[in-house]
Amino acid sequence: MFITSKVWNTDHGYKEARAAFERSLQRLGFDYVDLYLIHWPMPKRLETWKALEAIYEEGLVRAIGVSNFVPRHLDELLATGSIIPAVDQIEMHPFLARKDVLEYCKENNISVEAFSPLARGRHLDHPVLVKIAKRNGRTPAQVMIRWCLQKGATAIPKSVHPVRMRENLRALDFSLASEDVAALDDLDRNARTTTWDPYTFI
Repeated sequence: MFITSKVWNTDHGYKEARAAFERSLQRLGFDYVDLYLIHWPMPKRLETWKALEAIYEEGLVRAIGVSNFVPRHLDELLATGSIIPAVDQIEMHPFLARKDVLEYCKENNISVEAFSPLARGRHLDHPVLVKIAKRNGRTPAQVMIRWCLQKGATAIPKSVHPVRMRENLRALDFSLASEDVAALDDLDRNARTTTWDPYTFI
């Protein structure tokens, strides 16, 4: 297992973030976690990042990163912090391509984790997606996950159903042709499924 936890929005600040991390460890019953993230770029994010750097230096976490950060938020961390985030976890799928974040993270050696790579199932019946799925002998869900992977992101679809978990894993054993990737790229319409827009966080 790979254990990830996050600093929630009400726990920002150096002392607050450290206390939140300790509570997470206690609830999990672990001595460390594999990855600890800032969930959203709240106003005290730089103080919070200092707390994450400290727990990393103390060996309480194996990697630290962020979630829902856009390039200007990452610029702040790189300018003031001493550790480059290992991960930026963002909502990403063909209908929300996040090209600017992908390019920024690639240039700065930050891994991208795509949450909601299936857009919560809202577009699985889109004609372009269905056509590509049929051409590849796959499901629309597998195509969406595969698109994320070929964009260089790690897709983390959520499911509690073993059948769907197995279906999702089959996104690993095929590749989309370049023309399929291009067609999926054209579906980008900034279609977020989250309520908040990270670009509005000052």
